[in-house]
Amino acid sequence: MNSSRFCRALAAALLVCLPAATAASAAPAQFRYWSYWILQDGDWSLPQMAPEERRLADMDVDGWHFGVWGDDGGQAPRALANFASLCPALAAATPTATITRVAVVIDPGAGTDAPTGEQPGPIRTACLSLPAKVTSADALKAAARSLRKDATVLCAIDGYPREECAPQIGGATPSFTGALPDD
Repeated sequence: MNSSRFCRALAAALLVCLPAATAASAAPAQFRYWSYWILQDGDWSLPQMAPEERRLADMDVDGWHFGVWGDDGGQAPRALANFASLCPALAAATPTATITRVAVVIDPGAGTDAPTGEQPGPIRTACLSLPAKVTSADALKAAARSLRKDATVLCAIDGYPREECAPQIGGATPSFTGALPDD
């Protein structure tokens, strides 16, 4: 994935563009954070827009995965399915023009990626009936018991992690390779 595509994908996940490492001989920078994904045609992909911008269609599936990511964009949520298998009762309901049925997968990741002294909880899926024209950000707010942000960065979902917010974990100190996107 090239740097500009990565920055766009990371901007959607973090709502800011963390810089890419450019030192050829050093390991790439890694960060620990919640990444944002969408399920399309049976596969997870990084969206090209922020959660506040993406309007959900009926029976869309969004995913959030906590982990340590480098310039590869990270790993997708571990739950892979379609809306009907994640939310069978809701999928069987009659669609309406005023309601959008969505699934939100919240995957707190593996214990190896957890902050010191913390353990991730289980993967969970929220099956939701929300007003039409809902965004991915609205769906996450409805699915989560709590959200913690620092400026525009999503730091925690349901109290995990307790304190940190997208710290650099390893690799070279990043340098900016381009302009940050405007808010």
